[in-house]
Amino acid sequence: MKSNLEFKRGVMTRVYAIYALRRLTEPLVFKAALFAAFLIALLSTVSIYHIFANMLSSGGNVMYFFTSAFSNSEQAVKLIVVLEFIVLLTLLKDAIYSLNGKTLRGALNVSN
Repeated sequence: MKSNLEFKRGVMTRVYAIYALRRLTEPLVFKAALFAAFLIALLSTVSIYHIFANMLSSGGNVMYFFTSAFSNSEQAVKLIVVLEFIVLLTLLKDAIYSLNGKTLRGALNVSN
């Protein structure tokens, strides 16, 4: 038979696990983790040093450089960049709404 202290530890372990899972499934935390995962995937497939070296040698037209670099990159890199951009936009949207104290439903005046 378990002692009272062992029983308490078992219950508190479950409580902490449930709390951690609830925090991890919040939309902001999930989107931030997704952003970090895509960023790690991007950094593992692309050399940042070479991007900046090529950008500096391109002559100053940064927008042309990035459009040319994007159009000439591999499909996997394009997909990661697009997904990263989408997640970044949704994170920014959530940050703006949270700073204003509104949710998307409240901002659009949608009733239940």
